[in-house]
Order: sequence, then structure tokens, then C-alpha cells
Amino acid sequence: MKPDLSTIPLHDIHLPAAVSWWPLAIGWWLLIVLVMLTVAAWVWWLRRKRQHQWRVDALAVLRDIEQAHRQHSDAVQLVNELSVWLRRVCVSVFPRQQIAAVTGQRWLEALDTVFTNGRTAPPWRFDSQIGRVLIAVPYQQANTDITIEVDSLLQLCRAWLKSLPQPSAEARMDAAPAGQRAGGGA
Repeated sequence: MKPDLSTIPLHDIHLPAAVSWWPLAIGWWLLIVLVMLTVAAWVWWLRRKRQHQWRVDALAVLRDIEQAHRQHSDAVQLVNELSVWLRRVCVSVFPRQQIAAVTGQRWLEALDTVFTNGRTAPPWRFDSQIGRVLIAVPYQQANTDITIEVDSLLQLCRAWLKSLPQPSAEARMDAAPAGQRAGGGA
């Protein structure tokens, strides 16, 4: 005869306590550190990209000007477009009060000051014959024969753009739309 199991004084099986999340295992700590480093690197990369975006945009506009010149082959129009482009970039990088009213020979000297920042400069400057066309051509009569070294001028503009420093805080404020300036709108 089989004994009645319900009458035997046995206790239920005791299961171990559930595994706790704390303290974390070393793998979790390494994963947390890796995620934090990844986020920090991503934020750093975005900030750096944003700081240099103006230079990428300016270089794209310069390429557009160069492509337009290849299509129409009008050197006078190229010089006019480069002059406007240089002025726009300068107003974006330097304080507006410092650069907006500069014209003529002082304009060429202001453009050349970028090359004195210790960076490599091309063998010529805006104050040379190549760069002087920027102040001479816009005021010449249409039938005047002017020699413009287009490739050298474009190379000079490209070198100038690469030598520019980061925009000053004052220039960034000048370039910001009125609603984004500190202190409210216009």
C-alpha cells in the first residue's frame, strides 16, 4: 500500500531570490560608459560641423560662380560676382562695423590681412595686379579691354577663404536674423 503523500510533513521547494539589478555587472558599466562617450563624440562632431558650415557654404557659392563663368565666359561678370561674394563672406566673418564701409585700396588691404594670420598664403595677394581687378572692373566702361587672370583670381579667392579665421561673436550676432539676436527683434 502506498502511503498518503498529503500526510507527510514536507515543505515546499524554496526558490532562490530573484537576481537584482543592483549592483550592476561590469558589462553594464562598460556599456554605459560607451554610450556616454558615443553621445559626447556625436555632440562634439555636430558642433564642429556647425562651426565650419559657413566655410562649406561659401565654398559651394564660389564653385557656383566658377561654373557660371564656364558657361557664359564673361570675365567682367565673374569679377562682379566675386566682389559681391567676398563682401558677403567678410560681413559674415568680421564685425559689420569693421568691414562694411571699407572700399577701394583699403578693401584690398583688408582682404590681404587674412593672409597675415600665419597660414600659408598664395604667391600673390589682392593688392597685386590679379586682385586689383576687383576694384577696377566694376567701374570700367563696357568696351574697355582689361586683362583678367581668371584662374589665378579664383585660386586667390579659394586660398583666402581657407585662410579665414572663425567668425567672431560680434559677426555672428550681425549675421543672425533679427528675431534671433539677443534682446529681441528689430
